[in-house]
Amino acid sequence: MAEAPELPPLPILPPEPASEALEGTPTLPELPQLNKPVICPGCDSRFEVPLNVQTTKCPVCGESIGL
Repeated sequence: MAEAPELPPLPILPPEPASEALEGTPTLPELPQLNKPVICPGCDSRFEVPLNVQTTKCPVCGESIGL
């Protein structure tokens, strides 16, 4: 069997930045909540609910509304 050639040493990775170094970096703003408009069939009040809501109650008259 032939001897394997000696490989060069692996490069040294730079150290991870400290958490204090990241404090000055700007952060991304949170995405706004997406809402859909609702008109109550009972009292005609208008309000908004999150997109993922299936049913809600009118904040004015309390009627249950399926979306």
